[in-house]
Amino acid sequence: MQRISTLILSLIGLAVSQTVLGGGPKWVKKAPKRMVKLYAIQAKGDTLRANGFYADEDGGVIAPFKFLQEARSAWAVDDSGTAYDVERIAGVSATYDIAKLKVATGKKKNTFLPIAVEAAEKGQTVYLLPKAEADAIKETEKAGSYNYYTLGSMANPGLAGNPVVDE
Repeated sequence: MQRISTLILSLIGLAVSQTVLGGGPKWVKKAPKRMVKLYAIQAKGDTLRANGFYADEDGGVIAPFKFLQEARSAWAVDDSGTAYDVERIAGVSATYDIAKLKVATGKKKNTFLPIAVEAAEKGQTVYLLPKAEADAIKETEKAGSYNYYTLGSMANPGLAGNPVVDE
């Protein structure tokens, strides 16, 4: 079975509570503030683009690892259009194509999606941000201290790195 990197990268944002997102349609409008566009210049000179999202208020970003593998430099652009350099890669999983980055946001505190504490259940409805497209969890897998999920539908590969949240 083919793993969808969107699912794997998004697991961190899964199960964000209603109190954090505000519930209903309101949180969908706030979703872009939690997301970033990432750019990496590869060793050959090509520029790659990926999606990511803030996982803490101090510039921690979750993103696909594959686009960073041969990068010589990278930066993130937030919803306001401000660009921030990627300072370092704080951790990776090549198996799950996921990386945690530290982005140089200075003293700015970011609106972020906290990592889920409890695992989501098979069949649970989740939403792929930023448009809150509904889907269901097909499979769950435990790897270390994190839960990884496979969604029921085949997500568009261009959505890799977008967070998945519950209601």
